[in-house]
Amino acid sequence: MTIIQLFKQGISKTRRTKRMILFAWAVNLLVALMLAFPLRNQLDSFLRNSMMEEKQLEMLDDTWLGTYRFEYQNSEIARLFDVSVLGSAPFYQHLQGILNGGIVRNTGSFLSDWIFGFKLVPSYFGLLSLLALFYAVLSSFTAGGFIGVYAREYRSSFQDFLVDGAKYFGRLFRLSIM
Repeated sequence: MTIIQLFKQGISKTRRTKRMILFAWAVNLLVALMLAFPLRNQLDSFLRNSMMEEKQLEMLDDTWLGTYRFEYQNSEIARLFDVSVLGSAPFYQHLQGILNGGIVRNTGSFLSDWIFGFKLVPSYFGLLSLLALFYAVLSSFTAGGFIGVYAREYRSSFQDFLVDGAKYFGRLFRLSIM
């Protein structure tokens, strides 16, 4: 097959799965909103009674940002919010938190205590660790659904998508944790 034929085949398979793509998009949007709303509420409560509200809409002030981060220093959300969030590459600044293994270490400690120590210790998880684990679960499930649907030559239903998501979930989740 030529590249053009493969491209046409991919477009036709993608056209058949509009509902599944919309479902995956909605799941990703919900996970993003789970982080955005707490940040919005924190910023709203911090700005509401100050005179800086209008000024911050025009341009982010470094002094104000330092005060905000100091006041909410125990909040994982406030630690994520810095000038890089408003820049052109917001995730590069926070990639180090994922790459140093903090989320994976917390998840491993939680699972180790749960499986081997028969203790359920939720204190290992902060908001970001829970969201990362939740996102890994959801993305593994939807990726498994897409693998199964696109492997078929015939049109798949939404039920097939969910069944394939469950079928491939375990393997893909183990890969995403690694």
